[in-house]
Amino acid sequence: MSFKAILIIVLLIIVSILAAENLEFVDVRYYDFTFTSQKAHLPLCVVILVPLIMGVGLGWLLGWMGKMKLRGVIRRNEKTIYSLKEELERNKKPVLPEYKSPMQGGADDF
Repeated sequence: MSFKAILIIVLLIIVSILAAENLEFVDVRYYDFTFTSQKAHLPLCVVILVPLIMGVGLGWLLGWMGKMKLRGVIRRNEKTIYSLKEELERNKKPVLPEYKSPMQGGADDF
């Protein structure tokens, strides 16, 4: 098992224990869209778990968006490499035949 998976399992166990031990109700104050103070009576485990789930979801979404951006960059780079290879093949000059100097032929050539 990878280190990341073990770390996630350990953190989930810790958060689950924390949520299970904090079942009493608390007052949560927040502002609505008209900037009026509101109050909700919620279990503390909900107050703990909802921001945790929202944070994990936001982190996953940002990671996924970064991954998609990198895939686009890789795709563009692969197309560039392919077009450059084609251009290189088109512009390749034929290899010249090997040059033999008259001195290589020996004494009979004079």
